[in-house]
Parts: sequence; C-alpha cells; structure tokens
Amino acid sequence: MVHKPYHESYYQRRNKRLLAVLSVAAAVLVTALFILSRSGRSHGDEYIGKIVKISGSVSDIGQVVRYTPKRVIVIKPLATRFNTTVYYQLAGPCTLTVLADNPETFFRKFRFAFPEKRPASGGEAAAEEESEPSIAGATEEEPVPGESEGKSAAEESGNAPSPSRHDQALAQFSAALEALERRAAALDERYISEVMDCLGDNRTAFETDDFAGRRWFGLIDQAMNLVELGSPECRVILESFARELTSFRAAMEQAKKQARLMGLYPGEERDIRRRFRLDWAGWD
Repeated sequence: MVHKPYHESYYQRRNKRLLAVLSVAAAVLVTALFILSRSGRSHGDEYIGKIVKISGSVSDIGQVVRYTPKRVIVIKPLATRFNTTVYYQLAGPCTLTVLADNPETFFRKFRFAFPEKRPASGGEAAAEEESEPSIAGATEEEPVPGESEGKSAAEESGNAPSPSRHDQALAQFSAALEALERRAAALDERYISEVMDCLGDNRTAFETDDFAGRRWFGLIDQAMNLVELGSPECRVILESFARELTSFRAAMEQAKKQARLMGLYPGEERDIRRRFRLDWAGWD
C-alpha cells in the first residue's frame, strides 16, 4: 500500500499553529516576568525618599535611602535630622508606615515637635539685650517707669526685688525651663512614634495647636484617663506616657512656684515659656 505524502498546505497550517502557540507562550512569560519585576521593585522602591516609621525587627524613624524587603534597609534617621546614614540588616519581618513624602513635609506636619533652632547669638539675642532695660519687672499689661526716671513706687516701698535678685530669678527660671525643654523634646518623639498611633482619632479632641507649646500639652489634664482613650494593646505605652505627663506637670509647677517666690511677674514667665516652646494656658 502506497502512502500519499501530506499536502504542502498541511505543513503550512501546522507551522502557523505552532508559531501561534509559541508566540502566546512567549507573551505570557514576558508578561509574568514583567509583573514580578515590577511588584518586587515597587514593594521596596515605593518607600525611597519618604519618611517612615519602622516597626518589627527594627524600630526607628527616618528617610529611606534603600530598602530590600526582608533583607536590608538604609535610612537617614530622624534623630540626626536626616543628616547621617544608618544601615540595618533585617533579622525578621518589619512594617513601614509612611509619615511624610519628604523631610520638608515632615517638619511642617510635625512642627510642634521639631521647631527651627533658635539662634544662640545675633538677631534674637541682640533684640533681647536691647529690650532688657524696659522689661526688668515690666510687661505690656504691667508697665513701670524706666530707670532714667528713678526708682518706681514699688521699689521705694520695698515690694519689688532688687535688680540683682531679679536677674537671678530670670536666670534660674530660664535654666529650669531649658531642662524641661529637653524633657519635652524626648516626649515629642515618643508622642509621634508611639502615642499618636495608640490614641488614634481620640487625640484630636485634646491636642493643642498653639505653636508656643507642644501638641501633647492638651493631654496633661487627661493623664489619669489616658489608658482608657487608647487601644487595649497600648496599655503599657499609655501608662508610661501618663506618668511622664504627670511628672512633667509637677516639674513645671515647681519651677513656676520658685519663679513667683523670686519675684518674677506673670508676663515674664510667659515670655520665657514661649522662648522654650513650653507655654500653655493650663499652666496658669
């Protein structure tokens, strides 16, 4: 029996079908590789340049320089105001929470915690020196005659402190508030990194927006009930922060008491509190 050879059109159709199958397979493979590469890259690259809070095997806040999930993260930490670079080898899973898109946005958003540095000398210092003769015991609400007019009636009656004692009172109150400013800066960082998340939307009812103070000052009156305002898993964090608030309030009240005993006027106290961003209506 003689077999007839396949017609040439058969081979053409077969080759076309094979080519079509190979083309589809290649397209699927390329698409899959593209999706995998994009998903792998975006999972880490989407954080580059942003300010994040890292929690898990590593705990820190900083601007992401490089991030390879489950392997390594390189950041410029907030503790150095994003001026140095730190390398973390990830020993376990970690979570990144975006706080801001860049340092400028971060400092605007959290300006209550990170004010611009005050000049130690120059403009502000010169302004204070120029105005000092007119505020030795005087405020806008409580003016007193200048030195060129001789002693005031209060000084003649012996009710006002002598200049040396008054200067000493100003220096002691300023030193006390400078120490409290350092404590407040530490509480600022805790408030941003831990307490804000624990309180959620409840914090907005008590926060203060006064740029002369700190946003968490409004929580001082709620220190005894702070745990109830937050989520149950944050109990330890909120209890610790509440103790810090109570201790901070006691230190401020002690400084105010000493200032009054030394003869400082309320207006002078407020001016010094504003200088250190420690002013709050609750102190008065």
